[in-house]
Amino acid sequence: MKIYDKYFDDYIKLNPSMNDVLRLTKYKKLRIHYENNISNDYINKTKTNFKKYLDKINKKPNLNIYDKCLKYNITHELKGFKYNLHLMPISQFDNQISDYVELLNGSGYYIFDSESAYSDFLLKNKEFSVWCFQLITNLEMGINKKLVLPKIITNKLINDIKNIIKNKVYINNSVPKTLQKEWNLNVEEYVVIPIKKVLTFLINNYLPNCRNTLGYSSLPNGKKIYKHIVESHITKKMSINSIHKLGWKEIHRITDEMKKVINFVNKENNIYPESIKEFMLFLQTSKTNRYKDSKEVMKHYQDIRKYLWNNISKYFNITIKKPYDIKPVPKDKESSSAGAYYMEGDAKGTRNGVFYLNMRDVKHMLKSNCLCLSKHEGIPGHHFQIMNMNENKKIPQFIKISNYTAYIEGWALYAENLGDNNYDIDYFGKLNSEMLRALRLVIDTGIHYYNWDFKKCYNLFKKYSIFPDSEINAEIYRYIALPGQALSYKIGELTILKLREKFKDIKKFHTLVLENGSLPLKVLIDKLKCINP
Repeated sequence: MKIYDKYFDDYIKLNPSMNDVLRLTKYKKLRIHYENNISNDYINKTKTNFKKYLDKINKKPNLNIYDKCLKYNITHELKGFKYNLHLMPISQFDNQISDYVELLNGSGYYIFDSESAYSDFLLKNKEFSVWCFQLITNLEMGINKKLVLPKIITNKLINDIKNIIKNKVYINNSVPKTLQKEWNLNVEEYVVIPIKKVLTFLINNYLPNCRNTLGYSSLPNGKKIYKHIVESHITKKMSINSIHKLGWKEIHRITDEMKKVINFVNKENNIYPESIKEFMLFLQTSKTNRYKDSKEVMKHYQDIRKYLWNNISKYFNITIKKPYDIKPVPKDKESSSAGAYYMEGDAKGTRNGVFYLNMRDVKHMLKSNCLCLSKHEGIPGHHFQIMNMNENKKIPQFIKISNYTAYIEGWALYAENLGDNNYDIDYFGKLNSEMLRALRLVIDTGIHYYNWDFKKCYNLFKKYSIFPDSEINAEIYRYIALPGQALSYKIGELTILKLREKFKDIKKFHTLVLENGSLPLKVLIDKLKCINP
């Protein structure tokens, strides 16, 4: 067994719920467990494993691409432990309670395909309760070390947990009758009561000690923590200042491109406003660019899915088994979720990949955003890349669970560029979407490194986008709660576009980018630099 296969074996035993996603038969017995991934015991065992495998890698004379990825993983993760991020392990966007409830009610990764699957989950519930009480302990320690969330984020988190309890989101309506009594008692004791205790602690103890500031720069050692988090997401070296400047450069480039679209459209039709702001408002208010109801939204996205699926061979020599499902974001997650997101299927094909659309504000959803969003979340974006990786048996499992955000999100944003980008309303919608990713570079770094307040972020959004206030607010809350993550899109896309410049055969280029699964950008760059196009 290769070193990275042994590494994965040790990793998944420490993180058993990962197999709820992968569904590997070898690890089926782990489905009764739920990792306490914020405990000192977990952290110490993880450190021990990391050091063991780093020592083995450093003894190898020649490293293959997966060895390089593993070394990158371990080295970076070991650096991160000193920042005590396990003392702020939850937010409204990274909410392990909400994620667990989705497993419990059957809408998440866990597959309830037999009565034993329900029985096994009862044991998992007991370990989840341990995690809940560990969460309270860690948050208390965070208060003592002044490592606490902003009040506006904690209020969002409290509201989301309240909704879980109020709407009884934890209910699973498919529990076999023979288990219903035991199931209900177990869920009440090991899920509902612990969640209520977390909620009480957040309201009575944690919220009063939260900070009024937004960014990490206000935390002890906050700028260094933010720099580490940024590198975790972009997986290559870049200074915060260079990222911030890149954002402004992209904003100006995209603005110029938008002007070209408006000029071209007006030459063809001579009916549209000439300024970008007026054109944005026109698109936002035009009845022909808006949906009547959620049924029309779903129909449009289904039609685009069919079109993309039928045309994939124009750009790729590789295929996947099936397209994605399209579903609305669950009601309890609408207020805090982004406009769309993707949940991957498994390697066996028993659980399809799902493109979730947020229907919280249907009247403001624009048809001109449909094509680029479908490319991003579905084909040839997240769904195509992730399912191609999961179906490839040559790619080691540790790569399939590695969250190299800049590669994954960078690929999805790169995918929006594929196809015929005519100077029309759909292309303007693509540019509007791209503007969002450029704004993220400026606003995320602005919040966490340059001490921007909410109003400054909001005003920048209003100046350069046509997003409704509900979407703008959700985006800003996201950057506050998940520092650095939003930077990965643009940086990943621009890196891939730059690498493509020397390749004449786009299908060959795509194969080279996708064939090893998701990679740190540093590893991907080193790989493609050594290849003769």
